[in-house]
Amino acid sequence: MKEQSTQSPFPSPEVCVVEASAGTGKTFHLARRYVRLLLALSLNRSEVPLHTIVALTFTNKAAFEMKERILTFLKEIALGLMPPRRYEEILGGIPCSREEAAAAAHRVLAIIIRRYHFFQVSTIDKFINTLLTSSAFQLGLTSRFRIRTDPARDMALALDGVIFEAERDPDIRRVFDDLLTSMLLVESRVRWLPKETILKAVIDLFRQYTTHGRPFVKGGVSPREIVRFKRQVLENVRAFAADLPEGIQARAAAGIQRFADAQREAFSLSGDISTYFQPGKEIMKKGQRMTPAQEALWEKVVSGMVGAAALEVQHLYDPYLAVFDLVRERLEAACRREDVVFLSELNTKARRVYEEGIAPEELYYRLSMRCEHYLLDEFQDTSLLQWENLRLLPEDALARGGTLFYVGDKKQAIYSFRGGDTRLFDDVRRRFLDPGYHPQTVLLSRNWRSLRAIVEFNNAVFALDNLKRALLVTDKDGKRRLPTREKDIEELERVYGSARQETVPGAAEGCVRFEVLSGTRKEEVVAASRTRVIPLLKELRTRFHWREMVLLVRENSEVEEVSRWLMEEDIPLASERTLDIREHRVVREVLAFLRFLASPIDDASFVAFVLGDCFLLASGLQREEVERTFLSGANIGRSGACYTMFRDRFPGAWDRFIGEFFRTVGLYPLYETIVSFLNRLEVLERFPDSRGFLMRLLDLVKASEEEGPGLDDFLAFFDRIEGESLYVDVPSADAVCVMTVHKAKGLEFPVVVLPLASMKTAARGRSGEGVTNYVLRAREEGIALYHCHQAHAAYLPFADELLTEEKMAHVFSELNNMYVALTRASCEMYGFVVPHTRAQYDLFLDLLPQENCMMGAPLPEAPARRGSELVEDVVLPPAACRDWLGFLREGFSSSRSSGRVEREEGVALHAVLAGIGALSEPSWGEQVASAVRAVEGERDLPDGILDRVRAFVSSGGVRPFFFLEGGEVFTEKEFVDRTGRVRRMDRVIVTAGEVRVVDFKREAMTPEAEAQMQAYREILKEVFPGRRVRGFLIRLRDGHVEERPWEV
Repeated sequence: MKEQSTQSPFPSPEVCVVEASAGTGKTFHLARRYVRLLLALSLNRSEVPLHTIVALTFTNKAAFEMKERILTFLKEIALGLMPPRRYEEILGGIPCSREEAAAAAHRVLAIIIRRYHFFQVSTIDKFINTLLTSSAFQLGLTSRFRIRTDPARDMALALDGVIFEAERDPDIRRVFDDLLTSMLLVESRVRWLPKETILKAVIDLFRQYTTHGRPFVKGGVSPREIVRFKRQVLENVRAFAADLPEGIQARAAAGIQRFADAQREAFSLSGDISTYFQPGKEIMKKGQRMTPAQEALWEKVVSGMVGAAALEVQHLYDPYLAVFDLVRERLEAACRREDVVFLSELNTKARRVYEEGIAPEELYYRLSMRCEHYLLDEFQDTSLLQWENLRLLPEDALARGGTLFYVGDKKQAIYSFRGGDTRLFDDVRRRFLDPGYHPQTVLLSRNWRSLRAIVEFNNAVFALDNLKRALLVTDKDGKRRLPTREKDIEELERVYGSARQETVPGAAEGCVRFEVLSGTRKEEVVAASRTRVIPLLKELRTRFHWREMVLLVRENSEVEEVSRWLMEEDIPLASERTLDIREHRVVREVLAFLRFLASPIDDASFVAFVLGDCFLLASGLQREEVERTFLSGANIGRSGACYTMFRDRFPGAWDRFIGEFFRTVGLYPLYETIVSFLNRLEVLERFPDSRGFLMRLLDLVKASEEEGPGLDDFLAFFDRIEGESLYVDVPSADAVCVMTVHKAKGLEFPVVVLPLASMKTAARGRSGEGVTNYVLRAREEGIALYHCHQAHAAYLPFADELLTEEKMAHVFSELNNMYVALTRASCEMYGFVVPHTRAQYDLFLDLLPQENCMMGAPLPEAPARRGSELVEDVVLPPAACRDWLGFLREGFSSSRSSGRVEREEGVALHAVLAGIGALSEPSWGEQVASAVRAVEGERDLPDGILDRVRAFVSSGGVRPFFFLEGGEVFTEKEFVDRTGRVRRMDRVIVTAGEVRVVDFKREAMTPEAEAQMQAYREILKEVFPGRRVRGFLIRLRDGHVEERPWEV
């Protein structure tokens, strides 16, 4: 190796920041950095420093993609298959020859295989979980704590416990009295269910608490004080209304009188209150004045309204926060008892590790590793809490000469609701500006994803001048449509100042089409979009596969709407609706059966099950015949549940398919019960396309066992879960994808269609389901919640500023969301703009280069389609669903006790035989004894097992399979077939001319065993080509040998 190869191609330490716009190769640069680091550090070390590099991203999918890219690069380098240009991109500047790099890559891959746990490319949540595990004792947990994803059930139980305690504890009762007083007299809630409202509020507060990792800041004003203050204001209003000044405006007088007459005890400023109470509002006619006494009273009224507004804004949520503290305290106690941590609070828990003063050295000691190089993905979406939990480790690495490399795109920051803050991207960069860190910023501006027309369209839309113009646009009266401030323009420059991209030289033209739809009602405009989208998709199908098209929408409700369009037109569809197991007909029938078992008087569930395809196909009954059973005159008006009518009319079908489950519900585990049910009705065989949905249902059954093993526990769990837990992961099918923009982040598609394009800019506060219209400010001392309504802004400049900040933050969020949507397409993009029909301003209309925008031309043939015809799916046979009820019942049957003994002896014999290779004279007896001793260390063996094994292996027919003169023996060897299924073979004997596979069975060959042996044969023919493959069944009971009559 050359002497110069001892030099490092990286400064030490180094902070490298990569700003990667959409389509510029972010994943490529992350993988490139990882490979460069690993190979450069491995060239001059005896060991590969795999454990010193950590790469973190946000999703499992992104982590998998990064790992795949890294391994691909390493394999291409190791095998000499990487093209010269790509090789120079990845390893340029590293002083080594291609032969040296290939040898290093070989070593790295070998280490990754042997020590895969040190291949640290994972999500931030997984890394934080590792930190927590290493410090579990300090947090009051065990090292094997469990993670739950949904805190709703546990919070409901904690709230119930607090309410129960309120009966005995006057302090807790006082907290609830304050909350109810606030709800009734401060918020003026009329229709409400207090417990449901409180539960939704504390769940929402828990989400904010775990997102920001800080306590809530509460004021010192009680609801009763607010009510007393408002009553005084109301008395002043009534006193003023009783002696209205002469010369008051008629509308002002009517508004004041109406308010005085309507209010009973208190009022809410977000209600219907006359604007004449607002400061600076003139209520007198021109030239008319109040008396000094009236003027003094009116000033008290107006200042009282201002004070009431301040109390509502700053203290309305204090009673909710007091209840939340009680619920959280009880929840944490329950979690400690059950050794549970919620996924959403991983970062909050991790922060406590640092608050206890733990040093990086101690963390590394607990993690059994020391990291020197950190690569962070999607840094624009990293929350302040996440960075606080990670910060000490990269800082420690830099202090020791390590590196920090982070990548992101501030324009794609669409997760602010999770605490993501783009300011952190630049703040961290400024933190390491010292030249000693060798800081550098890399700006990636070449778009490798999209064709020319798409890049040029986005350059026009997101040009800084175009964005400024749109944010400063005025209406016909000269009033700005948005409350844009100077600092908003500065933020625009910070985020979008480098948005312009360049195309790949020689890129094809591509196509962009946008049309602004018109209509007086939203329904008309949406219908107009449908009439354009459906023909467009059918035309695109002549040039693209269905799977190469995606329809992007803003919200889940729009996914439902657009999915319905496609289903009604029989266009293949893959969306959250079609992948949600709740929407799958076979799963619904299984759930209907389970709900019936849980409650036999649930007639709707029972009828839905027996009229479903699963039951009708299995039983052979006709739907009309079953329907007549429930609708016949004899049964109408009959007392009793529907299942009794069915049982009387169809006793055979009842006994065969329902009766046993009805009698044994709760006796056997739910998972085994459902598997037996699927087996009994042959559901997997009859509905092969439903296997993935049914397997997902079984996964959820397994997941629910943590909360309770019963049927009722599962049904409650199933009704409560939502989101991705209910979606089936399926391989790419030839179907149009419909998804939200948030789900599309990080993806690309040849064709993107925006059927309902718009940008909402209405002012709004954040809303939980129980606590509404709040503005949140996370500060060092804690989280402050402000109740901000537009009415408050008229009384308080502070509230007006809060709402303006919230509105502009929402505008930037909408802008980033649209940027993500418009940068997913590689070949063609189409959009139909659905402007808001209300007075709400739609920013997208002012961003479009022109109202009906057309750039480029449709491709005559899609480049992505050439040479990419759909690969025929490998059809896997359905898994054999065992009749677990029969198996478990057999275990309880005393009449089969002798069978159990026989089985136990067979299992023991099988275990010992697995440890016996080729036997030889004269030591074979000791070899057998050694195998018996090895098994005895792991399990109890029946008496006389040693003599039994010796007699078995030396018997006439069996002896040739154990006493061998040559060849190689494999026992319990696992082989993988072409579909990826693992097959474990009892005994495989390989000689120069043939391969013999042996299967040990207690009884004679069954059809299932025959199919298994055939599968063995197919695998061995591929593994050992050119050799004869023979198969043998050896009965453990008597040593009978039977060769299978295969054709070679």
